[in-house]
Amino acid sequence: MRARLINNTEYPLTQDEVKLVKNGDLVRLSNGRDMFWSQVADVKTRGYFDGVVSSRLPVKETAYNFGDLIRFHGRHIYNISKSDSLQYS
Repeated sequence: MRARLINNTEYPLTQDEVKLVKNGDLVRLSNGRDMFWSQVADVKTRGYFDGVVSSRLPVKETAYNFGDLIRFHGRHIYNISKSDSLQYS
């Protein structure tokens, strides 16, 4: 399956903050309409990431939904929840 690219022109986090993102982290993203969470699956070069959508989105408004593989740029990240601080029950 090929990752879909999310496009947004805002830059909510600094470059230094984006550099802290690693595999397994949850990141809060914006696609220009919706805010949603994605778990980082792979840190790519040149500021890109692959992730799995971890939120339910309005199906008719987006081309992707819960569980889909997506590709996004660091400028789409609004928040980071580090994988080492996540607790699963």
